[in-house]
Amino acid sequence: MLRRGLALLALSAVLLGCGTAPTENTSGAGDSTGATAVRGGLFSAFTAGRGKPPLVRSVLAGGVVVEGPPGYCIEPRSIGLGRSFAVLASCQVLTEGQGGTEVPLALMTVTVGARDTGARVPDAKTVAAAAGQGLVDTRKNGDMNLALLETGGQEVLPDGEPQYWRGTFVLNDRPVGLALYAPSGSRLKGAPGAALLAELHDKMLDATPSQDTSKGEPDAKLLPQGLFRRLLNGNG
Repeated sequence: MLRRGLALLALSAVLLGCGTAPTENTSGAGDSTGATAVRGGLFSAFTAGRGKPPLVRSVLAGGVVVEGPPGYCIEPRSIGLGRSFAVLASCQVLTEGQGGTEVPLALMTVTVGARDTGARVPDAKTVAAAAGQGLVDTRKNGDMNLALLETGGQEVLPDGEPQYWRGTFVLNDRPVGLALYAPSGSRLKGAPGAALLAELHDKMLDATPSQDTSKGEPDAKLLPQGLFRRLLNGNG
């Protein structure tokens, strides 16, 4: 159910634009209307007349800041589930041509788990093996492990490229998962896709302030610990 909901949110973010220029959300306040839209119909709550402008950055759980590479914005209605998830797509697409520059079409997702001081980043082989998928390519970008999985992308983006990238790392004691889905035949299924996720990773590291996590914080509304385990099993 979680995977289906996130997949529909991701698809909606590309297919429907907001019709307004991008803005910035620094309040950290989440928005649960994305999940409502999935339950009430794929497109019912995503019309341009009722839409919110895409964001250039937003604060997720634990103070993790998401800021996309140039040309990519955050679909604000995807920010739900206790501020643990966000979808990024072309700013130009999300604004129906009113903002942004032309960039390769792609959907990128960010998932932030509950604080876990013992979180360890799985390597690419572990990600592929646990997901039951072939491992096509591997990369590293600093502390992030990247895995190009053989299939599964078409389940998120219909008629999309089956191969898709996953990235895993830890930020502010929280496991973070990134994913990139591209249209069929896109060059982003190769090294350019890994480079794009690496840029997203670097921007998140630069924008996110370090926090004193020793005091802890309530995680009642966050995704439970074990995000990496769910990512490995294909549910992230």
